[in-house]
Amino acid sequence: MKPCSGTTLTWDFVPIQMGNYSITLRQGWGTYDNKIILGNYTIANSGFSPTQITKTELLSPLKQFKSGTPAQSVQCKHGFQLVIKTEDGSPACVKPTSIKKLVSLQWALKPVNELTVEEFKDTYKVGEKIDFAIKFKGFASCGFPPSFMVKNTLNETVWTSPTKVQFCDTDTGYGEPKWKFGELETLIINQTGSYTMNISISDKTLEKGFAVVQ
Repeated sequence: MKPCSGTTLTWDFVPIQMGNYSITLRQGWGTYDNKIILGNYTIANSGFSPTQITKTELLSPLKQFKSGTPAQSVQCKHGFQLVIKTEDGSPACVKPTSIKKLVSLQWALKPVNELTVEEFKDTYKVGEKIDFAIKFKGFASCGFPPSFMVKNTLNETVWTSPTKVQFCDTDTGYGEPKWKFGELETLIINQTGSYTMNISISDKTLEKGFAVVQ
């Protein structure tokens, strides 16, 4: 059911806490219900009876799981990390500082490492500094250096990175760092052509193709 012609809805309510919000607009001729999850959404009533707004907490990991959410897709509150229990494959949200111990006790499975790259361009100019953002989430040996390597179309290595970076907490072995490549290295390619950047951290590897033009 839609509002009648000429009805205007404006948005001016901003939730200030993470959670699931239930918005109900009550009119003389019908009722609307709309779910809002983890967002800065606003809604106000124009020409109807007062808007009723209620807030419910984020469901527990087990309740999310039992409601049909895959274990790997369960959401945790801020400051907690999702792990999968060894015993039955169910999800749990724990402090990142507890993960290493829980894994060593075989209470939880070792989280799957994730490596993502952002802000990587398809084309750079001769003389332009190559930069992008790297995000790693998971376990790795502390002090284990990320590996960066650039190859040309002949599969020849034209540049490698010697930088050594510690990117995990030495007490937990677990990390969720994000950093800029340009803060670690200064890479400029002065020869036009097509290249591939190979990025490796722990057991994860990504390749990004790019071109260098005049």
